[in-house]
Amino acid sequence: MPVVLEQGASGRSFNLLNGVRCAPADPARNDGAIEIGIVNNMPDAALELTERQFIGLLAAASGKTQVRVRLFALPQIGRGEFARRRLLSDYAEIGRLWDTRLDGLIVSGMEPGPGPLREEPYWRMFTELIDWADRQTTSSIWSCLAAHAAVLHRDGSNAVRSPQVLRRLRVHQGNRSPPAGRRAGARAGSPFALERRAGRCAGGRGL
Repeated sequence: MPVVLEQGASGRSFNLLNGVRCAPADPARNDGAIEIGIVNNMPDAALELTERQFIGLLAAASGKTQVRVRLFALPQIGRGEFARRRLLSDYAEIGRLWDTRLDGLIVSGMEPGPGPLREEPYWRMFTELIDWADRQTTSSIWSCLAAHAAVLHRDGSNAVRSPQVLRRLRVHQGNRSPPAGRRAGARAGSPFALERRAGRCAGGRGL
C-alpha cells in the first residue's frame, strides 16, 4: 500500500516518489494505518531532501501496510523566506503534535550552533517533544544532533568527538511493541540513531 502524506497543501514533489500519494488531513479517520510523524529540523537547503529520504524509505518498507505520514516543524528554528513558505504550506506547527496520536516519530537533526545545546532557541520546545514522544509513541528515532539533544535531556550526557566514522548506531531502551500494543497501553523506550560522520554526530550514551 502507498504512504499517504497528510497536511501537504501543495503536494509538491511527493507524488513523484514511487508509492507516495498526498491526501487532506483527517484526524477522525481510523482505517488501521500506522501513523508516523516526522519533525524536520534540517537547514533550509536540506529540508526537501530530508523529507524525500524519510518518506521514500517508509514507502519502500511499508509492504502491504498502510502508512500515514504527518510533517511537523519547530518554529524556533530560523528559516529563510522560501523555507517559511514551504513550512506554512506542507507542515503543521509543533503545537498540533501534542493532541495527535502517533505510532512512531522520526526527528531529524538540526544545524549545530556555536554554543551549548541548552542555550539554543529551540531547546525548551525540543525537550517538550522528547518528553511527549516518551509518553505517547511506541517508537521514536532521533537522528544526528537530535539524538545528542535527546541523550543530553534524558541522561545529562554531552556529545563527544570521535576520530572514527559512526553509522547506524542505536541505543535501545525498553522493549519494542507493535502499534496495537501502544494503543492498548504498552510503553517502550526510544532508540537514538547516530548516522553521520564523526566530528559532527559522534557521542552519546552507549559509546
